[in-house]
Amino acid sequence: MSEKREVTWEYRIPLLTNRYILLDSAKVFGISGGFLLFLMLVITRGEYLDQTLLLVGGVMAFLLLLYVLVMVIVFGNGFTTTFTVGDNGISYNSGSRESKISKGAVGLSLLMGSWKSLGPALIGSSQLSNTFHWNNIKSVTIDERPKVITIVDNWHVQLRIYCTTETFAPCLIIVEDHVAKKDIRRN
Repeated sequence: MSEKREVTWEYRIPLLTNRYILLDSAKVFGISGGFLLFLMLVITRGEYLDQTLLLVGGVMAFLLLLYVLVMVIVFGNGFTTTFTVGDNGISYNSGSRESKISKGAVGLSLLMGSWKSLGPALIGSSQLSNTFHWNNIKSVTIDERPKVITIVDNWHVQLRIYCTTETFAPCLIIVEDHVAKKDIRRN
């Protein structure tokens, strides 16, 4: 029987300078802002358009400012993750600092008795590590210049794997062995 292959490495993912995070954030803020604008227009029956646009713009600008402050102050513009790509699948584990921050958010929510913040804190804490088996990965996008491999299930991005120069080629070999050629896209 052949030996199982596995590549493991730690990577500090940049946040504010990461084109993938910026694009995903723009989608989230765009959809949220559009939904809020639609809701406000329905509530006001289309009247007070200037005030509605100003209110929605102000709320979205405030949320964007909070988002940037959290990325810079809390996470130091980076998120450390340990990736493993092998014959059993792909997994990630968040760094110890990130785990402490997430668990601290859960503890703070409990201490404050804030059930509204406890839910998101628990969801964040549950996503500190995960494993994706090859049978659940439907397609892969390989972006060679930044050395990023994106894995997708039937409808959304499951994970972006940020490789180092040393780990990119061995990871590609493992990915190409487990994902059908027609399901691999290169950028």
